[in-house]
Amino acid sequence: MAENNQLSLDDIQEIFGSVMKAAEAQAPEKTEAAAPAPPEPAEQDTEDFIRRAREIEKEFAKKTENSNVAAPAGVVLDETEKEAMIKMYEELSSELRLTIMSFTSEKAVNNMMLRSLEKTALAHPVLKNTNWDSDGKLKENGAIDVERLMKNIKQESDGGAEKTAAALMDLLAIRFKAVKAAMGAEGLAKAAAAINKKFLIAEAGYPKVVSSLIKEKVTGPAVKKAGN
Repeated sequence: MAENNQLSLDDIQEIFGSVMKAAEAQAPEKTEAAAPAPPEPAEQDTEDFIRRAREIEKEFAKKTENSNVAAPAGVVLDETEKEAMIKMYEELSSELRLTIMSFTSEKAVNNMMLRSLEKTALAHPVLKNTNWDSDGKLKENGAIDVERLMKNIKQESDGGAEKTAAALMDLLAIRFKAVKAAMGAEGLAKAAAAINKKFLIAEAGYPKVVSSLIKEKVTGPAVKKAGN
């Protein structure tokens, strides 16, 4: 295991990759569809995907209002915005789960999502025990319990927004790396594309300061970190 509670690529391959590959190998063969849909173009170059994703975001921005509230360093969110940040992240995580399940079994995906949350919490105390709900039940699908995370954030003297964003970024990066270890660069590109597409759809439902924080401090850096 890498030092400072950080997962190396070897750690991810050992903990997640082998599990996901094994589940994929054991999955029953799919019956041939009568009229199969045309295959989606393969995303083989992660850097090329990142470039195209940025182009999509620019095109989307042109169609929306011109004012764009950027998330400044040291941003301070109120309680409603902090909760919105967690909910937006979880909405993106749900999309990630669905995308990965097109490659492998639900059991393998749940295992990866849960284990990645547990490992990230070792390095980011703000995520401590967020894999348990308020009734003391383990969230086996790796979803973050909003109530527990909000309680943890309140314990942070600086308001917790920056620390939470950093923790969520590392969590998403580890999950992306797990996908890359198990399914290669093409799998990573498809997972990142799904997150980007969902973000562009979902951001209208959240405060701009929240969506900007998620994009600049969480999803964007996570894709880059996983691609390195």
